[in-house]
Amino acid sequence: LRLYPPLSPFWEDVPCSGLPLLKSGSEVHIKFGMKLLMVDDNGKYLTWRNCMTTEGGYTLSQTFFIERRAPQRTGGSKKGSTMALEDGTPEDGCLGLAFALKSAKTSRYLVGGGMWDRYRLQFTCEKPESAMVFTFVPLAESASAPAVDGEAGVAAEDAFAL
Repeated sequence: LRLYPPLSPFWEDVPCSGLPLLKSGSEVHIKFGMKLLMVDDNGKYLTWRNCMTTEGGYTLSQTFFIERRAPQRTGGSKKGSTMALEDGTPEDGCLGLAFALKSAKTSRYLVGGGMWDRYRLQFTCEKPESAMVFTFVPLAESASAPAVDGEAGVAAEDAFAL
């Protein structure tokens, strides 16, 4: 996995351990290698595009607001139920481990699409409480391969799963 610097000197990469410390409502750009997460040209679907080597800066369709959410319960009989917002989230306005994404382009939240939309993720939700909730899960150091060009160890700091 090659690490690419931010497209603008005003932005910085945040290691996985620092993600829960971001303030709720922070503006973010999400990249994986040379691909950037973005809203498609129609303003509806979430997509990846190879932009890190062709763009001169970030666009509105590549910009998201990351907002704190209550962590999702795992296992047990109440599958998919949420915990109280106070459980597992800091009191200082930081993001914590669970979050939702809001598009800066459409001002709508990310949700899962239905059968007619081929179950693709889409920005069609106006209600924050109905948005899809993601959780940061750091990958084990041995699970991530070292970066190229002498950047060993840096890729492991930035690796996480959603």
